[in-house]
Amino acid sequence: MEAVELFRSVCAETEVAISERQLKQLALYGHWLREWNERFNLTAITDWREICVKHFLDSAYALISIERKQCLESVLDLGSGAGFPGVVWKILRPDLGLTLCDSLRKRTQFLKFVTDGLGLSGVVILHARAEELARLADFRERFANVTARAVARLPVLIELASPLLQVGGSFYGLKGPTSLQEIGEAEHAFGVLRCALQSVDHYVLPFDSGGRSVITITKTGSTPARFPRRPGDAARQPIMP
Repeated sequence: MEAVELFRSVCAETEVAISERQLKQLALYGHWLREWNERFNLTAITDWREICVKHFLDSAYALISIERKQCLESVLDLGSGAGFPGVVWKILRPDLGLTLCDSLRKRTQFLKFVTDGLGLSGVVILHARAEELARLADFRERFANVTARAVARLPVLIELASPLLQVGGSFYGLKGPTSLQEIGEAEHAFGVLRCALQSVDHYVLPFDSGGRSVITITKTGSTPARFPRRPGDAARQPIMP
């Protein structure tokens, strides 16, 4: 497949170690993404090279950055969309326990199609809003690790993610050039939600595709019962001083 050769050449210029099986899985994933996108508008990125760099490599670089400090055993990908970063992480780490959550049915249908088609085991797919999920006893404060990419600004994200995190667990926010600004916006929310900024790790995508960051936030105490608020409230009125 032409896509396999493209992904192989791109990965050869990076620090991403990848097997032939994983290359073929990514190529098939990209093919399905483009195919489904014609009907369901899953992504604005449809060029093969941009899919490889801005979706696949961005997700892979974030995983590498995180696992320099901590080897993940399981993760909830919140607002998973078309599966970034969660599905890419699962391809690269087949042993990773993965829960994918999205509020749109068309996206969860795509995620099931992809994970089944690629033979990815140990994946749970949830069709739900984060605000609703966190009100269920089976999910509130049950996840050791939560991640999100391209979902919302950090003050909103931390209200959605922290009620799902165990005390002591980590949230990994994958961000672009606005990461430091968003951290400043979220400082008050960290205190209200009993979280603390742990680290900010930067990386640069190849082929002049820009800089990215992984913001790591640790949960230091149980989330106050009033959070998260009703669906949409966090975006309309972020926690501010």
